[in-house]
Amino acid sequence: VVKPPSGPYNDSPQGIGYGATISAPHMHAHALEEIVTYLQASAKKSELSVLDVGCGSGYLTACLGRLLNGGDCESNRQQQTLRGKVYGIEYMKELVDFSIENTKIADIDLLSQGVVTYQVGDGWKGLPEKAPFTAIHVGAAADSFPQELMMQLDVGGVMVIPVGP
Repeated sequence: VVKPPSGPYNDSPQGIGYGATISAPHMHAHALEEIVTYLQASAKKSELSVLDVGCGSGYLTACLGRLLNGGDCESNRQQQTLRGKVYGIEYMKELVDFSIENTKIADIDLLSQGVVTYQVGDGWKGLPEKAPFTAIHVGAAADSFPQELMMQLDVGGVMVIPVGP
């Protein structure tokens, strides 16, 4: 069962059900800081794309969608220089549904405009049909660098992933 975090204001991972966690807020902030530099450097491309592997609650995926496409108000559209799509992938349908429901609460425009999409799948295999990606974020630690995901990065792209013990 998907459940709300027990300490939502703590800067620590929180259980969201099914043995999954949402990362600590400082980890999401760090990932966004790392990724934004590469998105800005690639802004001249007609459209950027980001893959969020292990989208969990949908929080970081929605943040990435806002980073790329601002809001749906006119002032945001006029100031926005980054445009693109964010793909969230999660191995459990229940967590994909949880991501969608969470995104609908405050960011339904990201879903309705197709800026953010979520799907069930093996994140370690990525989404080769949507590649190449300007950036790939992986929330779960990997024992070694995932070559299959690396092959889906665009030239000059970045992957943010915890690797090692």
